[in-house]
Amino acid sequence: MAEAMDGASIEKRKEIMEKLKSSLPDDLTKTQRKKQAKIMYKKLQMKEKSKLQKKKPKHTKRLTKTMSSSDASKVRVAIELGYSELMTEKDIRMLIKQCQRCYSENRHSVKPLQLYMTSLSGTVKEAMETLEGYDKWDVHFHEKKYLDVFEQKDIVFLAAESPNILTELSDDKVYVIGGLVDHNRYKGYCYNEAITAGINHAQLPLKEHVTLNSRSVLTINHVFEILLKYEEYQDWQKAMLQVIPQRKIKSSEKHDNQDNEPQPTDDNNCEASGNDGDNDGTTNSDFDSGRSMNVES
Repeated sequence: MAEAMDGASIEKRKEIMEKLKSSLPDDLTKTQRKKQAKIMYKKLQMKEKSKLQKKKPKHTKRLTKTMSSSDASKVRVAIELGYSELMTEKDIRMLIKQCQRCYSENRHSVKPLQLYMTSLSGTVKEAMETLEGYDKWDVHFHEKKYLDVFEQKDIVFLAAESPNILTELSDDKVYVIGGLVDHNRYKGYCYNEAITAGINHAQLPLKEHVTLNSRSVLTINHVFEILLKYEEYQDWQKAMLQVIPQRKIKSSEKHDNQDNEPQPTDDNNCEASGNDGDNDGTTNSDFDSGRSMNVES
């Protein structure tokens, strides 16, 4: 097929060249006519190429905002990265990709959250340093653990096993997401950490707003993006339907949302990272439903 196409292209070129030669003055020599026809043919090619380029749709840059923008949110969200000893090298790479996704989504949000990444040291920092320019991200980086960065009374650790249901986001709280990609090997680890530290904890109100086809497994970036979208819409269901992969949501709710809202994709592609909900590994930020209870300060 390739040879046939090449042959057709050659024949087409010959046909055009002959027409160009015939349009030239008769007093030119055969060599002059051939040379002049080649020049004319090249000009035709350049003209055609220019037309095609003009027809191409122009790609508009996505809006970018910083955490210091006048319309940025004051709500703080921290990804705690101090679990490298519980993860494999592959898991750490997945963690970094998910953090990168969080940064990218926050950067392009109409109302970016105050994004923190704590315990950025050791193996995790080495993995992060493989991303050129990460240190210029619009993120609050800290080498210290979240417990040493924020006041204990302000912390709300998001954990699947918590009986508390998160109902709203408050400017005076910091919502901590455990940066542990563990494929469910350490189920309940972050919840137990919160209990031991004596800090507030809660889970996302998934069951209250969407019906999932299976157990609700969310990646770190899914959790962050739901918080990000909620802050924008002030609507948990709308936020969840835009973030959670459609294959996990009950059909009726999925169809209700498809008419008016953009749909999430399972590959979660962004500028320099790709994460798939299940394939990138579950985290200790996975959420199951629990008893409805407001988080107290």
